[in-house]
Amino acid sequence: MENVIILGGGHDQVELLKKINERGFHSLLVDYLDDPPAAGFAGEHLQLSTADKDAVRKLAEERSVKAILCTASDLSLRTAATVSEQLGLATTLTGKQVAILTNKVAMKQIFQDNNILASKFEVIDNIDVDVPADARFPLIVKPAQNTGSTGVKLVEDEEQFKDAVQNAIEVSGNGKAIVEEYVDGKELSVDCFLKDGEAEIIMISQLFNLQTGEGTFPISQSIAPVSVDQEIRSKLDDILTEIISSFGIKNGPLLLQLKVSGDQIYLGEITGRIGGGQKHVTIKKVTGFDILDAYLDLLLGGSHTSPKKHPDKMYSRLHLYCRTGTFQGYTIDPKILESDFLEDFKIYKRKGDQVSSPKSNRDRVGTFMVSGKSREDVGKSLLKVINNLHITGINGEDLLIRSNNVS
Repeated sequence: MENVIILGGGHDQVELLKKINERGFHSLLVDYLDDPPAAGFAGEHLQLSTADKDAVRKLAEERSVKAILCTASDLSLRTAATVSEQLGLATTLTGKQVAILTNKVAMKQIFQDNNILASKFEVIDNIDVDVPADARFPLIVKPAQNTGSTGVKLVEDEEQFKDAVQNAIEVSGNGKAIVEEYVDGKELSVDCFLKDGEAEIIMISQLFNLQTGEGTFPISQSIAPVSVDQEIRSKLDDILTEIISSFGIKNGPLLLQLKVSGDQIYLGEITGRIGGGQKHVTIKKVTGFDILDAYLDLLLGGSHTSPKKHPDKMYSRLHLYCRTGTFQGYTIDPKILESDFLEDFKIYKRKGDQVSSPKSNRDRVGTFMVSGKSREDVGKSLLKVINNLHITGINGEDLLIRSNNVS
């Protein structure tokens, strides 16, 4: 039985492990935690850091692995691509490509050099820097190298600007921050899949953010499918063509985050992986396309990919956030869990886990998805779940944040 390494043992990796096992491979799960959520689905759990390229390479050589796989993590993506390339294993991206895709400065510079429609930006590496002369508030300040929206802030004045820059530089992997113009528009997530240099748009969803009142805005909700007019679709196709050419990406998943304002597109970021937050589940429910199977077919061989279908329902996923406390458990009416409209429901935390007030996507405590014939139906179903769900703290208090949750 051939060995396959999977980097990361979170909830987003569970289905990936199941599919690898079903294909007859022995799964080697790499995760530094004692008991990560996905450990029970792995052939073996190796307590190593997914960021430790040398340790992962040593494991890959000792166990003669067929592939090194990852999903939903830029950190794991860097290791998978680098070590796979070193060992001559199949990979969707080279180490150089991932280094660019996970460095917002390098990524945005390619956008700029190739006239790819994107938000204006400046790079800052000094906490004492003044607001750029041509900048107009509000502005977005973000780390040049980080994930999960950590350190990203919307700033309204110079005092907030200086605090946000200092924080962004401190949490950035390369000691730099990016300042972007704020674009007021519809935020879209565009999931694509590439094969032999040809890109297919699999799903377009609209994103909504939780307004925390502290300048942070983690993603709280998505709605799919979302249609765009022909002019925007044409510009999106042009952007995809330029991305493929400029970054040299030929195969695998490609995720774009952008804003649409009027008839203009402002590309924010791209990444060459499957999104987190159970995105693979959302894609399959909405479109019928199994993006995990498509990814595995590329790296492990086989032909398991399901064809796309025309969506016949509206779907919405809600990510759950809590006030700071100690997670003790949750309650929800079993009838809700058995209802036809509830497509997916997961709580990430275990009893005794600490939860924090939301500052980034990493602070999620769970997620669920509903379906309906219309956006109105979906909204009603979201409220049925969120109003019935209670997440309890150590003193029996309800920690779940409900206000400003449903759009």
